[in-house]
Amino acid sequence: MNLKKRSGTFKDFLLEKDQLTELITGLVVFIVLMIVFQQYYPYTVLTGDSGDYILRAKERSMGLFRPYGYSFFLYMLHSISDQISVIIYGQSILYFLSTSFLVFTVKFFFAGKKIVFRVFYFLMIFNLLALYSNVLLMSDSLFYSVSLIYIATLIWFYHTNKIWIFIVNLIILLFLLNIRYVALIYPILYVLFFVITGFNRRNIVLSIIPFILSFVFYKNVSSNMEKKSGINTFSGFSGWALANNALSVIPYIELEVNDIKDPEVKYIHSFVKQFPDSLYTHKFIKGTGFMWNNKYAGKRILYNNIKTYNMPYPQAWVKTGEMLSEYGKYLIFKYPWLYFNHFIIPNTINLFKNYTIHYPNTYKAVKLDFFKVPVQEHTYDDGLVNTINPIIKIVNVLIWILFLAVTILFIFKNSISSREKGIVKFIYAFLLSYGFMSVISHPINNFRYIIPVYPLVILLAYLIFNRLKK
Repeated sequence: MNLKKRSGTFKDFLLEKDQLTELITGLVVFIVLMIVFQQYYPYTVLTGDSGDYILRAKERSMGLFRPYGYSFFLYMLHSISDQISVIIYGQSILYFLSTSFLVFTVKFFFAGKKIVFRVFYFLMIFNLLALYSNVLLMSDSLFYSVSLIYIATLIWFYHTNKIWIFIVNLIILLFLLNIRYVALIYPILYVLFFVITGFNRRNIVLSIIPFILSFVFYKNVSSNMEKKSGINTFSGFSGWALANNALSVIPYIELEVNDIKDPEVKYIHSFVKQFPDSLYTHKFIKGTGFMWNNKYAGKRILYNNIKTYNMPYPQAWVKTGEMLSEYGKYLIFKYPWLYFNHFIIPNTINLFKNYTIHYPNTYKAVKLDFFKVPVQEHTYDDGLVNTINPIIKIVNVLIWILFLAVTILFIFKNSISSREKGIVKFIYAFLLSYGFMSVISHPINNFRYIIPVYPLVILLAYLIFNRLKK
């Protein structure tokens, strides 16, 4: 692979015939795909979370349930147009721009075989899971696109060593933190990045900055949460998820209510014990019924707290989450091996499973009063989803086969340059860190958790296959 320093700017590079042809071809492919999706999804697909995102955008304030970043994005789109279609167009355009920026950044620094690059570019655009996320009123598409920009700017910093690019990357990190809290794992990536690129006095200082930024972000969010709920907590969901995950140990232990000394933990366990152990097997933990089903223990505790503390639902949700957090920690620290065996291992396996696209097929405008909508209700044609779900199933198998193949090549085919090897190692570190955070934070039960994995495996394949001798 050609690693020579290029003359001219990135703009000059993009305007060269080969790149311009590829960029225009990619744009045409993207427009065709967008038209196809638009035929089946003329209006954004709603989920249970969509209403709160819209409300937060309308009020321009952080809520108790989710980060504010995606709602801010919706607010910015609304300032461009108040038509509901602006959401799909905005997410789709950002998807194309971020994908192209990363792809041509890689080509700029790692020029290689023309045919390999063009296949690489096509596969990056033709990411069916990400394309579908563009029509969802959810944070997935935005998080995916901004993550690609995050990786691209780190590659730029890796090759140019310019501080202003590092500052831009930190701004992007801050935005990612505001979109999804899973990005709290990213500061560790900087340490790995600088270990790979070489530690010196300056890099040690730079590696500390993301931790300081994340800490300030954490304290600011916690402060806002306390102002709104009266409870000093960071996330309204984390305690719920932690308890849900920890309940995996229940079928395998003998723990009576009176065996527990802590009154709050004892209180939570008294509700848990009212239900059969079969509701705490991995099948039910993965389905998160404890958190969402009104007939299960989690919601029973919530409704009891609403009555006991005379709290509105949102504040009671946060308070219950704090109580559940302590209960979850209690179970995990008391039964660490059982937790690892019955939650961490099965949830890690879930990373590699195929997940079909399945969302409500009816659109109701009642949740979208911030945007203008042409119809009050619409039923989507599920023909596209029925077509692409079998393709996604095949792609999921192929992507992990590809990952295994490129990993074997990387380990045993030692013809890669040290500069190139640094980026490859970082991509592996990113995949492992993202996978780790996904596994420990929430049951992996749908395609949304694996969307960022696809482009990174394709990126690894491009970098490694390009180094093979002709």
